[in-house]
Amino acid sequence: ALLQVASMGPRADEGRAAWSQETAAERLNDPVVASYVPDNGMCCVQGSFEYMSFALNRMMHSPLAEGYAHTEIVNRTCAERNYIVGPLPESCFKNAALFLDNNPQHRSLLTTAEAALERHYATTHGEKALVEGLAELCDTR
Repeated sequence: ALLQVASMGPRADEGRAAWSQETAAERLNDPVVASYVPDNGMCCVQGSFEYMSFALNRMMHSPLAEGYAHTEIVNRTCAERNYIVGPLPESCFKNAALFLDNNPQHRSLLTTAEAALERHYATTHGEKALVEGLAELCDTR
């Protein structure tokens, strides 16, 4: 869900190119930029403080919540947190941007971490609860 574009590997550049510069400027030049990094450090999500609060609240009350238990929003850009690859479009939260670092361990988590959280959630809450929870996660406003 959240990292669909980031997990594209070499195709990530295509996703970045498809994300218009105008949209990137609108999303990233908010006067109060904030970001958060999931507990495992696999990426950084950046946007306005208000929107990051909205997005993180959704993540913390979703089937993926276990991966965000200690995640906090800070008033720093992802680049200031050493996540310098991006911006990439964030497939779940349209007014946020995704950034990656160059840590190979973090990169390997991009394709496995959310699936593992989803499997664990389905085991403990049931498949129906997983499907319903994921359906409510992304910003569809």
